[in-house]
Amino acid sequence: MRARDRCPNEDDETTPARAGTGSDVNADAIQRRMDTGAPGDAKRCRLLGLGLVLGATLLCLVPRAHAQANECLVAFRGLPGAEKGGKVVCRDCDTCDRDGVKDNKCTFQFDICLNQGDASCTATTLKKVKAKGKGLAGPLPLPADSACHTFTATVPLKKNGRKKGTTTITAQAVSSTKPTRHDIDKLILLCNPQPATCASTTPTTTTLPPCGNGVIDPGEQCDPAASSSGCPSGQGCNTQCQCVQVSCDPIVPGEPIANTYQLSGVVGPKLCTARATTNQFGACATDADCGGRTGTCLQTPWVTADGIAFPFPLGITTTFTVGAADVPPTCEHAACLGCGNPNAPCAGTPGCAGNPQCVTTTCCDQPSFIVPNFLLPGLGLCVRVDQVACGVGVVNSSNPQTGDNEVVKMADTSDPGPDCTYGTGDDPAAKPCDTSAGGAGSDPKGKVVRTIGNGTPDANGIQYRFGVRILATSWTDNQGCPPGATFDADESLITQLVLNAELSTAGATAGFTDLNGDGCALAGAGFTGAGPVTIAPPSVQPVPYAGGISQAAAAGVAL
Repeated sequence: MRARDRCPNEDDETTPARAGTGSDVNADAIQRRMDTGAPGDAKRCRLLGLGLVLGATLLCLVPRAHAQANECLVAFRGLPGAEKGGKVVCRDCDTCDRDGVKDNKCTFQFDICLNQGDASCTATTLKKVKAKGKGLAGPLPLPADSACHTFTATVPLKKNGRKKGTTTITAQAVSSTKPTRHDIDKLILLCNPQPATCASTTPTTTTLPPCGNGVIDPGEQCDPAASSSGCPSGQGCNTQCQCVQVSCDPIVPGEPIANTYQLSGVVGPKLCTARATTNQFGACATDADCGGRTGTCLQTPWVTADGIAFPFPLGITTTFTVGAADVPPTCEHAACLGCGNPNAPCAGTPGCAGNPQCVTTTCCDQPSFIVPNFLLPGLGLCVRVDQVACGVGVVNSSNPQTGDNEVVKMADTSDPGPDCTYGTGDDPAAKPCDTSAGGAGSDPKGKVVRTIGNGTPDANGIQYRFGVRILATSWTDNQGCPPGATFDADESLITQLVLNAELSTAGATAGFTDLNGDGCALAGAGFTGAGPVTIAPPSVQPVPYAGGISQAAAAGVAL
């Protein structure tokens, strides 16, 4: 494991805000709950939950055919190979039949997803959406939003179960922009009779294989969950707990590793939020899976601040370049997220010119990390994210996976002094562990220790970890936060923070702890405790070696 100490004005996540101060743990350090206190106010030390959880498709930026520009307005999800329509075949009581019994019909389950932008198709506003088909059941009429909605479709067999049955589901979306954009997809569902007896649904007891239990059992050469895998140098532990030679797989199948790539944010799975009473950050289908509290099962991507979760915008893109390929057994390829000129006037915040509340007036003029601006629901605040420096990271394509890229950030609100080291001569006298004048919570000083890895190899797949320094600005926008909105001189700044977003597919943890032994880990005010919060597999997932969808998350601390 690798640890690094961080201090205010050195750490990407401890730069104090000028329009409101705070001490936070969050999941992405991109945006947190807004404070309106003036400089010098007591810091609001808060555990912000997890924050940003993204589903992302890894794309190699080489010439290739792209989907049509309107093919993201409506799509099906949950039926492999039929995202844009087509035919799906099932047999009564097979696993694709959701009711699981032989009853002369097939029940298909799928999502209809609206307005899911990607690298080849820009999301827009919709004025008309429609879904229809015999046997279709779900949230009808569809709302003109940018979300996925779960449906079932029941297809009965004909001739008393002896002949196949079919139905056609049509989904369409029309934009409100000019010129008008249309997307219509048709899905044919075919149900065949079951010639055999259906498998019994009687519960059985299954003994799981020991591979992956952290112990090298008889017949195994290694175990990927063990602190030491047991394999000799140059080899890794595969999913059968056997040592094999490590290879460096391509990041994108068929492409050289040294290349330029893009991650595009898409709709991901539903996860329980920080407010869940059970299964926090775990997979869910309904609020019941999260303990029953309303609104705690939320479709990713989402961000949470002080336990308050809200959807994060789609269309986030991260472009990175791998200059040279690493070699086995590490296969950890250094990645760069370009910036252009970091001292260019920030085009998104012209209202910061001459505004003493702003942290900075400059940002990258050729950013690699792009987040569409968005409106904070319930607060009416417009938020934009601007990259302010080059980003760095790694992509590990070892097969079997040998990397260890979880990100852990633990903080203490006690002031370590100018040298950012506890226990040395410049440490200030111990302060009361509160937010009173002179208390440990009355200033933005503290310390964050960042550790990479947990001592065991990550799950198999293409793992990545990226850190990028960003400027998060929120304000009340006179036009209501339309696409491309900027903070202008006649608008009110609410908060502006320079933060470090460090996404990882391996996992992320953040919290407050007593680093110097003074009994004061967290001094401040807020809605949640000191944590830690952790997002771990399966809520995060690497890109499959053959290509596909990944899930990344970040957790961070701001003082």
